[in-house]
Amino acid sequence: MSEHISDPLNDFLNAKEPENDLFADVPFPVSEETDEKESTYRKIPFVGNSEFEGTEPDGPGTSLHAKQPKQTSLFEAALAQTPAAQQQQAEPPQKELSQKTSAQEEKDPFAAALEKAKAQSQERLAESFAEKDAVFSYGKAKDPITDRDCTFEDLRTKYETDFPELSESKKVSWSVAYGKVTKTILNPGSDKVYDIKAEIEKSKAFLDGINKAKTDAEKQPECLVKPRVTAQSKGETLRMPSYKEYCLTSSDAQASTKPIVILPARDGKIYEIRKTPVGTFTAPAENLPELPEVHNGFQMTLPKIPMHILMFIVNFFEKLSDQFALEALVHILYDTIRRKYVVRVPQQELTPVSVRSSIEKEYPEHMIHVMDIHSHSTMPAQFSAIDDDDEKATRLYAVVGRLDKVFPDITVRASCGGKFVYLRPQDVFETDFKAYPYPSSWNANISFSKEKKLPQLPSASYCLKGQEKVNEILKICTR
Repeated sequence: MSEHISDPLNDFLNAKEPENDLFADVPFPVSEETDEKESTYRKIPFVGNSEFEGTEPDGPGTSLHAKQPKQTSLFEAALAQTPAAQQQQAEPPQKELSQKTSAQEEKDPFAAALEKAKAQSQERLAESFAEKDAVFSYGKAKDPITDRDCTFEDLRTKYETDFPELSESKKVSWSVAYGKVTKTILNPGSDKVYDIKAEIEKSKAFLDGINKAKTDAEKQPECLVKPRVTAQSKGETLRMPSYKEYCLTSSDAQASTKPIVILPARDGKIYEIRKTPVGTFTAPAENLPELPEVHNGFQMTLPKIPMHILMFIVNFFEKLSDQFALEALVHILYDTIRRKYVVRVPQQELTPVSVRSSIEKEYPEHMIHVMDIHSHSTMPAQFSAIDDDDEKATRLYAVVGRLDKVFPDITVRASCGGKFVYLRPQDVFETDFKAYPYPSSWNANISFSKEKKLPQLPSASYCLKGQEKVNEILKICTR
């Protein structure tokens, strides 16, 4: 019999498994990082049905059973919303940065090494320049600046003795020439020399100049600190006004039609001639602002005479004075070829009070006769009338006296055609005693007392009243 008999057990076993879409339409939340264009909710794809495996969605309206991207679990979505995870996403991983840097170095190791070597070279170069002294430079004079805290005004006060034209700070300006850089100093009273030097050394212009230098002098430049006497309106020569005329001869002065004529005379004076309808008036001129201001003096062009030469000469004079009580004469010359001073003792007859010398032949042209220096034995160092008569040549003269003292006296003067200008010994001789330094321990025993206040002078009114009383007494006595 072919009739089918219902069997519950067999029906259960033979039945087909229904499609598992129990959770197909259940929505799940996604993370905040999901694109806004995507739906807030996404359906879970069918799992376990090979019929839909490997198919691609066709676009909008794609079947729910199309293959979907990997679904983020609820735990992962919650974890992604924590502050620590968000901070980690905001900050770039240090590991990646280090990997990029190291990759760049590995990519061009030669360039990195070259850059490092260049930086080290620049640093060593800066250190070498910083150790060098700045140099005071004025005219032909150069002197290292050893005080690293000095200002430009300090330099002016230091050198104004040797260079009197630097004595007025308002007339002196400063500049620093260092390599290819020249800097003008605006505040010499407060700006420090070595601060300006360090500023220039760090500048790009200075370093570029050193790198492009070709000669050794350009590669190792001196830091020259230069003062300059600025021009001032006060004391300058003014233009001769149209009503005045300067004439050199008497005939020109007589022919002049100007009411005032300036005329130099044989006696060395300058005269002022005024022409009026009454007559011609002539008198010594007293104030001529049109002419330059001139002062007596001497400014040395050659280097100063070294101290050791003066010591040799003084020792020579002392021996003659101690043993024979005689005077002597010495010539100081400058050799322009060897660029040094030399001493010559001419032929001479000596007495206790005089010297008679003779020069058999003139000195060569390259030998400049700078100074005559003679001794007065134990007498004062004063020029005599005989000296005044003899010393008419334009040169320097000196006399050494009181050779019986530990430190003899010395007087120096310049003769300008027989007209004498007295000088300080330090104006022509070096005064460097650094060769004989004293022990630094001596300074430990030195102390300074407090300054005493000076008594106040009487006021002007008091002095006037006192004078009035004196006058009254004199009047009474003279009656």
